[in-house]
Amino acid sequence: MRPRRGRAAGPRLRTHVAHPPAAASRLDGAPRPRTREITRHRRTPPKPDESPTRAIPTQVARAMKLAVCLLAAPVAGLVAPAAPARTATVLNAEMSKALPFLTAPKGLKGYIGEEAGFDPVGFAEIMDIKWMREAEIKHGRVAMLATIGYTYPEMPWFAQAFPGDAYSHSNPIKAALAVPPEAWAQVVLFCGVMEWSLNGGKVTMMTMFDGTSRAPGDFGWDPMGLMSPANEERMKMRELQHGRLAMIAIGGMIHGSFVTGTGVFGGMN
Repeated sequence: MRPRRGRAAGPRLRTHVAHPPAAASRLDGAPRPRTREITRHRRTPPKPDESPTRAIPTQVARAMKLAVCLLAAPVAGLVAPAAPARTATVLNAEMSKALPFLTAPKGLKGYIGEEAGFDPVGFAEIMDIKWMREAEIKHGRVAMLATIGYTYPEMPWFAQAFPGDAYSHSNPIKAALAVPPEAWAQVVLFCGVMEWSLNGGKVTMMTMFDGTSRAPGDFGWDPMGLMSPANEERMKMRELQHGRLAMIAIGGMIHGSFVTGTGVFGGMN
């Protein structure tokens, strides 16, 4: 039969009206009201095992996983194995006393000043520590002499060592520019000859300490006899610290003269 116009075609609703017997009542003795049950008849969906098409996606997924495993097996041999966990970490590493936010530098053991642990750039790990200490001590000694010579022209007892206007300036910058090139050549030549003679011609980092057991900076020169076996460590530490301070000081003096145009104490000449 064709459905009537105005009604949607679909499953019919069957209404069952249940009339309970008159004797049936609730616990309080009141009669039970009539109930109406509305039941919608639908088709029961098929169970998964009843339709063969329900198992196709599972079989495809298993086949894809197997194919991926077979393709990845040869590649696994090309991957480097994982590195073992490091036993020493930054958390339990020894920290520098001079710079507590950095780890203690390596290569300073056995040298004066190692207890401070100051080597933020890491020179002791990438270069010869003997050659670096030799250079530090020599630069410190030159800087200590330079601070005296830089301030001497402004002293009240200044006496001109060489005749001529070029050697009469109390401003070190003007004095350095007024000195003729020949004078600078003599200074450089003298330093080169002294360096060559003290090291027997071995002036490079690779050869300076070949065939010798001397300590860096130790040339046996102590004309005033200030150092003895009892105070050797203390005197070496003093020289090292004074040399470092002098290197910083002479750098500040030179830059101050460039900024102010005068000497350390205001000398204009």
